[in-house]
Amino acid sequence: MLKIIGSFLIIICAGGFGFAFSNDYKTRLNELNDIKKIMIMLKGEIRFAKIPLGEAFSNISKRIDDKYYIFLENISDRLKKLNGESFYKIWEEEIDLNLTKLKLNSQDIINLKHFGENMGYLDNEMQIHSIDLYIEELEYEISKMTEQMATNTKVFKCLGIMAGLFVVIMLI
Repeated sequence: MLKIIGSFLIIICAGGFGFAFSNDYKTRLNELNDIKKIMIMLKGEIRFAKIPLGEAFSNISKRIDDKYYIFLENISDRLKKLNGESFYKIWEEEIDLNLTKLKLNSQDIINLKHFGENMGYLDNEMQIHSIDLYIEELEYEISKMTEQMATNTKVFKCLGIMAGLFVVIMLI
């Protein structure tokens, strides 16, 4: 009886890990879409409102999901202080402080940091081109993930359950 209960718990736990990985994959896809929305809003603020980056990030922070609010507001506040820090330094530090808790992988973080290298010192048109380039990179990654999502989530779930069954068989 104890073996049956233990075996059942092992399968449930391993299956839970598979479902957790599947959920992380979906969360990462949603977060990439959120970042794309932020970039589209930033592009609009620069192109049509023609306001400085500090104000643009402040405006965007009020219209976007709460998990990005602190990130965007901190960038806005630091840019408005005009204490001689480069945009890239502010961008990189705020990513490290606020966005590492998200489900983005290391390549996503590197790409996001790289985007900041081209902002802050260019004229409006060059900033818009830089944003467009980053949006294209995001769209490629999002489309690739969307195509693979159905199979990957099934694989994660099945592998979790199968790993649990494997452990149970090895223990029995």
